[in-house]
Amino acid sequence: MAQIVEKSKKAKDFILRTTTNARDSQVTKIGTSAFHSCTSLTTVEFPMVTDIGNYAFHSCESLTTVDLPIAESIGEYAFADCESLTAADFPMVTDIGNYAFNSCISLTTASLPVTASVGEYAFASCESLTTVNLPVAASVGSFAFRSCKSLTTVNLPVAASVGSNAFSSCTSLTAVNCPVATTIESSTLGGCTALTTIDLPAVTSIGNYAFSSCTALTAIDLPSVTSIDVYAFRNCTALTTVDLPAITSIERYAFQKCAALTALILRNADTICTLSNKNVLTGTSIASGTGYIYVPKALLSDDDSTKDYRRASNWSNYAAQFRALEDYTIDGTITGALDPEKVSTTTTEEVSE
Repeated sequence: MAQIVEKSKKAKDFILRTTTNARDSQVTKIGTSAFHSCTSLTTVEFPMVTDIGNYAFHSCESLTTVDLPIAESIGEYAFADCESLTAADFPMVTDIGNYAFNSCISLTTASLPVTASVGEYAFASCESLTTVNLPVAASVGSFAFRSCKSLTTVNLPVAASVGSNAFSSCTSLTAVNCPVATTIESSTLGGCTALTTIDLPAVTSIGNYAFSSCTALTAIDLPSVTSIDVYAFRNCTALTTVDLPAITSIERYAFQKCAALTALILRNADTICTLSNKNVLTGTSIASGTGYIYVPKALLSDDDSTKDYRRASNWSNYAAQFRALEDYTIDGTITGALDPEKVSTTTTEEVSE
């Protein structure tokens, strides 16, 4: 098997003086640091290479074109700090190592149609990256796309695992689609100030700070979520409606400073959701008395205190803001106005003495 092995300083100096193109039809492996800091290198073409070693092209600041059509794995830091690289097109790569393309500031597209795993910080700070194609990625590492400020959409149709801070501070990101992910880790989408749409139908738990400061997000519908951790939606200032059909626990400050929040919908009729702290809704319209919490009528019982949100621990601080879900719903939608055809004989706007 032909390979370019780890280079000596002498080899490095030779390449820097004489080479702008790296081509070889026989090489199958690029070794660790083989072209590290080859600042004059502009083009890489190795049609038979399957393995790209750690740091292989690290800091090749003039590199603009890479042709590695059958490469299957990319090592850690392999293309990190390649400041002139504009596209990452790897049709056969299945694994991308940690920091592989970190700080490739000119990179605009990444096409990775068979990549199953994206390592930590793999594309972090690729500030020009607008498009990522990851149709079969099962896992995305922590900080993988952090601070990709031009990234607009994320589509991860089979990703079951998305790490902490994976897309944090992606300030142009408007939509996220992760239909099979079950957990959103801490700060995964924190600081995504343009985010307006999330599609997370299978997610059951939301980590701390997961969506904090997503200031364009207006509504969330998380049909499978059972738990929300601390500060998860803190400072989502445009958020008006939160719909949580399966929720069982909400941790402290989860919706703190969501100033526009007027409707918190808790559809689970089996049990009262545990509220860890009365400050969960601090700084919201609900706390100020102009927003409401909609729950099933069965959990606003005047006869049984164990089935009355208005008397439950910490929820009692918002007793006057509870409304019976059934009385304010028309065709499955919360209207905010009492439906005269569904008004119960027992008002839900007053707490029993």
